[in-house]
Amino acid sequence: MRDAISRRVREATRRAGLVALCLAGLASYAAAQSTAVDATVLLVRGERVYVALADSLALAPGDRLEFALRGRSIAAGEIVSVHQGVLAIARLTSGSLRSAKKRLDRVRMVATHPVERAAASLRVGYPSPLRNPFCFACDRMSLREAWPARAYRIDASTDHSYRLLREPGVAADAPWPDTLIVRLFDESADEEIALERGEVDAAMFWPGELSRHVRDQPRWQDPLYGTRARGWFAAMWVAGDSAEDSSGSRPFADDPRFASLNQELYRGDLAPFIPAQHRAASAPAPERGPSGPVRFEVDTACPGHSAMERLLNRGGSALAHSGRVTRVRVFGLDAPVDDPAPATPHAPDELRTGPFARDSIPPGERVHVAYLFALRCPLVCTQRIRVTLNALGADALVNLFDCEPAGLKP
Repeated sequence: MRDAISRRVREATRRAGLVALCLAGLASYAAAQSTAVDATVLLVRGERVYVALADSLALAPGDRLEFALRGRSIAAGEIVSVHQGVLAIARLTSGSLRSAKKRLDRVRMVATHPVERAAASLRVGYPSPLRNPFCFACDRMSLREAWPARAYRIDASTDHSYRLLREPGVAADAPWPDTLIVRLFDESADEEIALERGEVDAAMFWPGELSRHVRDQPRWQDPLYGTRARGWFAAMWVAGDSAEDSSGSRPFADDPRFASLNQELYRGDLAPFIPAQHRAASAPAPERGPSGPVRFEVDTACPGHSAMERLLNRGGSALAHSGRVTRVRVFGLDAPVDDPAPATPHAPDELRTGPFARDSIPPGERVHVAYLFALRCPLVCTQRIRVTLNALGADALVNLFDCEPAGLKP
């Protein structure tokens, strides 16, 4: 008798669970918006699908994509990145495009943009002040008071953790969780271990910190990237009256030495720094750099200055003895990336008292400054919350803390 009752209870529970699952699926379907995408599959490499977009607003990271051939669904995936609004990269989550290998141009796509509701809690890992990026040392990291827009209050905190609670009645423009738990890690390896053990849902790393071991794991590939609101690299040199003024330009944009610097020391995490006033400029800034052989000198305030200097000057020892050599000084600066008119490139007098004051730049010399890189930080997360983090915005999460470096403010 008891066995029969137990079987009936289990069957009723199973049916109730199926009903609840169906209702949840219907609600999710109703909340999401599916639209046909004007796009073409260009290439398939394993689980990666490269899609050319006819409409720059067609897809966004986190969107779900269904692939169909002759009206039959053959695969599904998720958009992991969109480049310049014309190329999207998707990761297949089910099915395969093997049957369409020779007919990729006939594959049709439907995109679904899921509507995410605020999660109950979110656990995020961050570097502690003991972990310094290559560009400058952080003396102190402080939680931004107005992030996001006074929607949180600190419920509890220690030297290495914060527990933030949403303030009731304060509206937010994104699905921020009710509880935000932040942990600071002194070692990047410890933060990676916490991520792999599931002790944090997401983890932010300084440029170049995330190990190759984690980057190569399929479940952590294609991290989100956020750009720090403050902090960038620049280069300066004294070129004399005969040189064309290139202040504020990017003459090293295609320089293989800086490309190697980004790839070998920062694992490709840095992003080209283009100031706000040049992004919307109708005419590009001058791209003339120093003429003749150069020797790069990296400001010693940068924690990684020795490695940076060796890499930039690699293979250039012969040039050091062939006539006049221009000294190009590379430095990091704690200044806003979106300042419409950054002070440094247009105020050489400030540089004379800045990172290279010891060099005693002679009065009257023309100091030229070139923009290099902004600090783009990887944000690694579980696939379960990737859509949520996309809705919150990687930039907002990466800028949760203010880094206060010493002696590098303009």
